[in-house]
Amino acid sequence: MSTAQSPQGTGLKIATTRETADNNSARIARAKAWLRRRRGLAISLLCAVLVILLVEIFVFNIRFWQSFSSPRALDPQSVRVTYSSGLQRSSSELFTVIDGQKSYVEVKPIDSYEFSDPIDMVHVISTPQYTPDSSAELVGSSTDSDAKVAGERQWWVGVRVQVLPVGSNQWVTGEEQTYAPGVEASSYLKVDALNNPHQRVQALRLWFQAPLGSTFAFGSLRLNDRPPFSISPLRVSLLVFVALFIICFVDPRSAFYRRRYNPRSPAQLALICVGLAPLALAAIVVPILLGGANIGPVKPTIGNYTYEQDQYARLADALIHGHPWLDLPVPDQLAQARNPYSMALRAQMLSEGVAPVFWDHVFWGGRWYVYFGLLPALLFFVPFELLTMLFNGGQGYGLPATDAVLLTLFLLSVWCVLLVSRLIQRYFPQTSLGMALMLFFGVMTGSNLFFLLFKPDFYATPVALGVLLAFQGLWCWLSARRVVVGVRPGKRSWLARHVLPASLLLRLSPRDKLITRPWALSDGVYPPLASSKVVRWHKPSHLRAACRMSSSASASSPRTSAREFAAYAHLATNKRQAQALWSTHPELTITYVSRLHLVWGTLLLAANIGARPHLVATALLAFVIFWPEIRRGVFFTWLQANAWKKDGGKARQLRWQSLTNDASVILTGLLTFLPFLAYNYWRFGSFTDFGNKYQLTVIDLTTYKEPLNLLAPIMYYYLLIPVKFSAHFPFLGIAATPLSSWQYEEQWSGGLPWLIPFTLLALITLVAWRQLRAKHLVGLVSGLWLLGLLLCAFDSYYAGLSLRYLADFAWAFALLAVLGALLAQAWARSLPDTPHHRFGLTKTRGLALVHSFVGLITLATFLLLLMMILSPLRNSTLHDNASNLWFSVRALFVNGFTV
Repeated sequence: MSTAQSPQGTGLKIATTRETADNNSARIARAKAWLRRRRGLAISLLCAVLVILLVEIFVFNIRFWQSFSSPRALDPQSVRVTYSSGLQRSSSELFTVIDGQKSYVEVKPIDSYEFSDPIDMVHVISTPQYTPDSSAELVGSSTDSDAKVAGERQWWVGVRVQVLPVGSNQWVTGEEQTYAPGVEASSYLKVDALNNPHQRVQALRLWFQAPLGSTFAFGSLRLNDRPPFSISPLRVSLLVFVALFIICFVDPRSAFYRRRYNPRSPAQLALICVGLAPLALAAIVVPILLGGANIGPVKPTIGNYTYEQDQYARLADALIHGHPWLDLPVPDQLAQARNPYSMALRAQMLSEGVAPVFWDHVFWGGRWYVYFGLLPALLFFVPFELLTMLFNGGQGYGLPATDAVLLTLFLLSVWCVLLVSRLIQRYFPQTSLGMALMLFFGVMTGSNLFFLLFKPDFYATPVALGVLLAFQGLWCWLSARRVVVGVRPGKRSWLARHVLPASLLLRLSPRDKLITRPWALSDGVYPPLASSKVVRWHKPSHLRAACRMSSSASASSPRTSAREFAAYAHLATNKRQAQALWSTHPELTITYVSRLHLVWGTLLLAANIGARPHLVATALLAFVIFWPEIRRGVFFTWLQANAWKKDGGKARQLRWQSLTNDASVILTGLLTFLPFLAYNYWRFGSFTDFGNKYQLTVIDLTTYKEPLNLLAPIMYYYLLIPVKFSAHFPFLGIAATPLSSWQYEEQWSGGLPWLIPFTLLALITLVAWRQLRAKHLVGLVSGLWLLGLLLCAFDSYYAGLSLRYLADFAWAFALLAVLGALLAQAWARSLPDTPHHRFGLTKTRGLALVHSFVGLITLATFLLLLMMILSPLRNSTLHDNASNLWFSVRALFVNGFTV
């Protein structure tokens, strides 16, 4: 039995169906619109995937594809392998170099005069148990200490393939190649000695070029063996990173450039935290893996200097035990020497077996000291040892320098972000998110953060901490000028409400708290001095009178109209006056200088005397940061000749406020200097003697005088010398840096703007004077230029040429590059929307040009950074300290496509 459906129910069902269809149509329309907007991104991603696949499959595996047209592989049983007398067999697959003139392996055919096919490739095979990563037997043993030191680091060897062509008695030698056991790609050696690859040979030799005493793994040989096809996840990851960087930051249509940078956005903060996560992870994981440092007895090196890498850990242990010298043994011959700083005398002692003689330690009064700054020991090493003493029965552990450097570099990366954010919020609030992210990376690179990250020894500890303190101090000073935005009613504390008598509560009324934020250029600047009497007035009645006077004078003097008067920022001499002015005139912009930020910034910058003393010169930027306040008498009134001629309550109060601010800065600096100067007196009997001239190094520093004629050449090498490229991996060569007399120098590849192209953007600040005046940045830019050149001159004269010292002044030029990029973006935003510019530029095209240019500069900085880290031409390289990693990376990008 069926029942008829009511017309009302049928209509409701039809309406519901139509509504569902409309919703589906709306969803489809939104999806199509989203796809149209993302069509460019999809095409870019598709092209990137295709390029990555083509490069990975064909370019990086070109040897594999070429092997199909190469001669056939020869049977290993058809050749005879002979080892020369320069190689001594230690075991079945271990050989030691005992004569560098005869260290070769010769291969000949067994049953014929010549090989049956041309030889194109030699495959060296060694079993995994003899690779350096799994066998400690590869450490060379020799009676010669120098050869032993070299042998311990030479698990890789240079190889030259030498062939004897058919019908000739002259051996032909090819270029040097590298063979590293454990890196499979490096075991395929190309026979490149002959111009004609099809020419047959009658014999072949592999010459091993390594220091005496070096031991390496060598198993068997296979001729014309086909290289394997390989897909490297690390190589693909790097290609993906470069492709995504181009899509996100070089392409001006990127969504990162359509969003304004907002440091309060949770999504943007999460993105920045993801970028900083690797450094944070390294700062947490590496200390756990390394454990504690050695602060026990040191094994002396006979016949050579003893290298001690835990100087800060030993200094912390000495301070805990109440003395400034290190608990290290002192040889009697060195203690009784007339001049222990003489290089010749020390060389004689070493030849006589005197030990231990510690390298790069201060020797004074028969004791060993550390000449590096004290502050890292107080901040990191002493607390760590005291903390471990609590859990180890009073026996503490030393903190490895690597842990302190990684933690400092992580904090430095955070403050790079904070300082650049402060500059953006202060002067360029319309900056895009993409530009801000590139500037963060540029400042990190410019501060030499990534180089120090790959060489985190005790030398890098005070350098990294010095740059961190400079950034923290500047951030505090740039945040010191505050703008009043409100007042929060004060509340009595629990003690005042329940304990204090009522008669006292009447006198201790709670004070309202000011709500402030850092000043930005959009808040307005101070009025010109000619019409800025209100700046120095201290009573609200005077301010109201000035407003009335300005309003009445608007007809005859438009420059002092009420609207323009309200657009200015009005400076109060202290926080209390700012609160009083804002309570009566909340429509005005009331500013004051926060003494808390001022004191903290001074403390941090002055503390550099305990890390990198010459970075205390960063405090000179106070004159350009606070110049508007200085001109208006808030600081250094006692230096102004006319200020003492004025009399009256307002003038006396202004002088008193100025003296109070000056005293807070000067006393903070002096109190910060005092413990470090007392530490110098404790060690050497002089407040200003830091002890660096007593170090045992390559020269007698007690008699050495820095040559002034080397100042200009070394500054040229630091700042201007073009980068030198090479045809060999990692394609960064060594530039010629001749000096007319001795000064400490390391191998150098190029000047700052060429090694770190991001700093080239600093040149924009030299030509954009109109934008600088509009943004009130002339003083700050001039100060950064002078400071960077001053610090560079100091390092050039006193320290010499070293990539480590680049961090002392490169950060100033990196900040100039940040301002240059932001000025270029501001210039592009000022262009008209229609093409009336003489070059046909519009606002859209100008922004696209600026974003693409800065993106390309940042990408070039990243690639050169990788080349600099992998370069084996400088001291203390990844090539020397992590050879397996270096050769693995080299094999990924060289061995696969070397033709």
